[in-house]
Amino acid sequence: MSRCFGYTLIELVVVIGIIALLVGGSVAGYSTLNNRQLVLTSGKEVESVMRTAQQRAISGEKPSGCTNLLGYNVTAANGSSAYTLNAICSGNTTIKMQSDQLRSGVTFGTAINVLFIGQVGGVSGTTGTISVKSSSHTFTFTLSSSGDISEVGLQ
Repeated sequence: MSRCFGYTLIELVVVIGIIALLVGGSVAGYSTLNNRQLVLTSGKEVESVMRTAQQRAISGEKPSGCTNLLGYNVTAANGSSAYTLNAICSGNTTIKMQSDQLRSGVTFGTAINVLFIGQVGGVSGTTGTISVKSSSHTFTFTLSSSGDISEVGLQ
Protein backbone atom coordinates (compact mmCIF):
# COMPACT_ATOMS: atom_id res chain seq x y z
CA MET A 1 0.00 0.00 0.00
CA SER A 2 1.55 3.29 -1.08
CA ARG A 3 1.03 6.42 0.88
CA CYS A 4 0.98 9.92 -0.73
CA PHE A 5 2.27 12.91 1.18
CA GLY A 6 0.96 16.43 0.60
CA TYR A 7 -1.93 18.71 1.37
CA THR A 8 -5.53 18.21 0.39
CA LEU A 9 -7.49 20.81 -1.52
CA ILE A 10 -9.56 21.62 1.59
CA GLU A 11 -6.43 22.34 3.64
CA LEU A 12 -5.06 24.66 0.96
CA VAL A 13 -8.38 26.56 0.66
CA VAL A 14 -8.54 27.03 4.45
CA VAL A 15 -4.97 28.38 4.60
CA ILE A 16 -5.56 30.75 1.67
CA GLY A 17 -8.79 31.96 3.33
CA ILE A 18 -6.99 32.74 6.58
CA ILE A 19 -4.25 34.62 4.73
CA ALA A 20 -6.89 36.62 2.81
CA LEU A 21 -8.59 37.62 6.09
CA LEU A 22 -5.30 38.76 7.62
CA VAL A 23 -4.36 40.81 4.54
CA GLY A 24 -7.86 42.34 4.37
CA GLY A 25 -7.66 43.41 8.01
CA SER A 26 -4.25 44.95 7.47
CA VAL A 27 -5.44 46.95 4.47
CA ALA A 28 -8.48 48.23 6.40
CA GLY A 29 -6.28 49.24 9.33
CA TYR A 30 -3.85 51.05 7.06
CA SER A 31 -6.70 52.91 5.36
CA THR A 32 -8.04 54.11 8.72
CA LEU A 33 -4.59 55.20 9.84
CA ASN A 34 -3.98 57.03 6.55
CA ASN A 35 -7.33 58.85 6.81
CA ARG A 36 -6.57 59.83 10.41
CA GLN A 37 -3.16 61.24 9.41
CA LEU A 38 -4.66 63.25 6.52
CA VAL A 39 -7.09 64.95 8.88
CA LEU A 40 -4.43 65.54 11.53
CA THR A 41 -1.99 67.03 9.01
CA SER A 42 -4.67 69.26 7.48
CA GLY A 43 -5.84 70.47 10.89
CA LYS A 44 -2.30 71.32 11.98
CA GLU A 45 -1.77 73.15 8.68
CA VAL A 46 -4.86 75.34 9.21
CA GLU A 47 -3.86 75.97 12.82
CA SER A 48 -0.40 77.03 11.57
CA VAL A 49 -1.91 79.44 9.01
CA MET A 50 -4.01 80.98 11.79
CA ARG A 51 -0.93 81.43 13.98
CA THR A 52 0.97 82.96 11.05
CA ALA A 53 -1.85 85.46 10.49
CA GLN A 54 -1.89 86.24 14.21
CA GLN A 55 1.89 86.79 14.40
CA ARG A 56 2.00 88.95 11.29
CA ALA A 57 -0.89 91.08 12.55
CA ILE A 58 0.62 91.59 16.01
CA SER A 59 4.05 92.45 14.58
CA GLY A 60 2.48 94.82 12.04
CA GLU A 61 4.26 93.12 9.15
CA LYS A 62 3.05 94.90 6.01
CA PRO A 63 3.28 93.31 2.58
CA SER A 64 4.45 95.47 -0.30
CA GLY A 65 1.66 97.70 -1.56
CA CYS A 66 0.11 98.13 1.89
CA THR A 67 0.53 101.54 3.50
CA ASN A 68 -1.65 101.05 6.58
CA LEU A 69 -2.21 97.48 7.81
CA LEU A 70 -5.54 96.74 9.48
CA GLY A 71 -4.87 93.03 10.00
CA TYR A 72 -4.71 89.58 8.47
CA ASN A 73 -7.80 87.67 7.40
CA VAL A 74 -8.23 83.89 7.10
CA THR A 75 -11.28 82.59 5.21
CA ALA A 76 -12.74 79.20 4.31
CA ALA A 77 -16.24 77.99 3.47
CA ASN A 78 -17.99 75.22 5.37
CA GLY A 79 -17.66 71.98 3.37
CA SER A 80 -14.87 73.43 1.23
CA SER A 81 -11.25 72.37 1.14
CA ALA A 82 -9.91 75.78 0.06
CA TYR A 83 -8.69 78.53 2.37
CA THR A 84 -7.00 81.91 1.95
CA LEU A 85 -4.82 84.21 4.01
CA ASN A 86 -5.12 87.89 3.08
CA ALA A 87 -3.58 91.10 4.35
CA ILE A 88 -6.25 93.76 4.88
CA CYS A 89 -5.04 97.31 4.39
CA SER A 90 -6.67 100.72 4.62
CA GLY A 91 -8.97 101.73 1.80
CA ASN A 92 -10.45 98.19 1.67
CA THR A 93 -7.32 96.93 -0.07
CA THR A 94 -6.93 93.15 0.14
CA ILE A 95 -3.60 91.53 -0.69
CA LYS A 96 -3.67 87.75 -1.12
CA MET A 97 -0.81 86.22 0.84
CA GLN A 98 -1.62 82.52 0.56
CA SER A 99 -4.30 80.37 -1.02
CA ASP A 100 -4.24 76.61 -0.57
CA GLN A 101 -6.25 73.38 -0.40
CA LEU A 102 -6.58 70.83 2.38
CA ARG A 103 -5.52 67.26 1.71
CA SER A 104 -7.72 65.11 -0.53
CA GLY A 105 -10.95 64.01 1.20
CA VAL A 106 -10.64 66.61 3.98
CA THR A 107 -12.97 69.62 4.29
CA PHE A 108 -13.77 72.40 6.74
CA GLY A 109 -16.48 71.50 9.23
CA THR A 110 -17.06 75.18 10.03
CA ALA A 111 -16.89 78.33 7.96
CA ILE A 112 -14.00 80.62 8.82
CA ASN A 113 -13.88 84.38 8.35
CA VAL A 114 -11.58 85.81 10.97
CA LEU A 115 -9.57 89.03 11.05
CA PHE A 116 -6.53 89.15 13.30
CA ILE A 117 -6.37 92.83 14.17
CA GLY A 118 -3.07 94.56 13.48
CA GLN A 119 -0.75 95.49 16.36
CA VAL A 120 -3.43 95.64 19.07
CA GLY A 121 -4.17 91.92 18.91
CA GLY A 122 -7.50 90.20 19.23
CA VAL A 123 -9.80 88.99 16.51
CA SER A 124 -12.94 89.98 14.73
CA GLY A 125 -15.26 87.45 13.12
CA THR A 126 -15.31 83.69 13.61
CA THR A 127 -14.42 82.57 17.13
CA GLY A 128 -15.10 79.35 18.98
CA THR A 129 -14.54 75.85 17.68
CA ILE A 130 -13.02 75.43 14.23
CA SER A 131 -13.00 71.96 12.69
CA VAL A 132 -11.47 70.11 9.77
CA LYS A 133 -13.01 66.73 8.95
CA SER A 134 -13.08 63.66 6.76
CA SER A 135 -15.71 60.93 6.60
CA SER A 136 -14.48 59.34 9.83
CA HIS A 137 -12.29 61.82 11.76
CA THR A 138 -12.49 65.44 12.93
CA PHE A 139 -9.66 67.72 14.08
CA THR A 140 -10.75 70.72 16.16
CA PHE A 141 -9.17 73.75 17.74
CA THR A 142 -10.62 76.83 19.39
CA LEU A 143 -10.07 80.50 18.71
CA SER A 144 -10.98 82.97 21.45
CA SER A 145 -11.97 86.60 20.94
CA SER A 146 -8.60 87.63 22.39
CA GLY A 147 -6.86 85.59 19.66
CA ASP A 148 -5.78 82.58 21.72
CA ILE A 149 -5.57 79.39 19.64
CA SER A 150 -5.95 76.13 21.57
CA GLU A 151 -5.82 72.67 20.06
CA VAL A 152 -8.67 70.37 21.10
CA GLY A 153 -7.41 67.41 19.11
CA LEU A 154 -8.46 64.60 16.82
CA GLN A 155 -11.71 62.70 17.28
